[in-house]
Amino acid sequence: AMREWFRLRDLFYVILVIVVSVTVARFGAGNKLCFEVVRNSYWLNVLRDPSTGNSKFLYDFPMQGNTADFVVLAADISDRSLLAPLPDNFDRSKLEVLLVKRGVGTEPPAMRGLYSTPGGFMEPTDETFDETATRELEEEAGLGSIRPTQMFVASKLGRDPRYPSDIGVRVISVYYGAIVSKSHLPPRLAPTENAQKDEVAGLRWHRLDQLPEKMAFDHKENLLASLELMLDKRRSEFVVQAPLPG
Repeated sequence: AMREWFRLRDLFYVILVIVVSVTVARFGAGNKLCFEVVRNSYWLNVLRDPSTGNSKFLYDFPMQGNTADFVVLAADISDRSLLAPLPDNFDRSKLEVLLVKRGVGTEPPAMRGLYSTPGGFMEPTDETFDETATRELEEEAGLGSIRPTQMFVASKLGRDPRYPSDIGVRVISVYYGAIVSKSHLPPRLAPTENAQKDEVAGLRWHRLDQLPEKMAFDHKENLLASLELMLDKRRSEFVVQAPLPG
């Protein structure tokens, strides 16, 4: 009977926290309060051993969001240079980077209309960050055949205003890079039917000397760091690819 009581009590707390969290988010009390409710609630300790009162899973650490972002460069290069790094004398001013214009269906509203690198949040069906990067690039631009090379992790507090940094919540983004042959790209890139509605307002190739002055979140900073790795520090790791037809 005691064990059943503990199970019922735990279920009650789970339902209570869900109701409070949804109510807070729905009626404008703010994300911070919503995170505090969840963070400090009994919901985080529901798997308990009634004989000892100890939790099997006690989540003492702040929650986080996990994303993968993809920096794709296009190079106007001959077929004989495929599957090799860019030559030392390559004119980098001719390189272009693929950027996504954020649509009206994206959050937060302040970032709508700004450009960002392709990417998005990890989904439960993604086993790895690599899978997230490939899936997002396919959904947003139809380029899922491009092989990703992992570069670095962006994890500073305050990167995403939806995640309140004052209570330690953050978004962790794994950045990937690839260089593709411009002549092997489809004539027009477009989101696939798997992309979220109104997620992408447009796709555009930008010359490296004509990047947008302002980009969403910290994507401009991370894009510049990616270019330094791809074109200088780790150039030998990025061979020019020919994307397979969709």
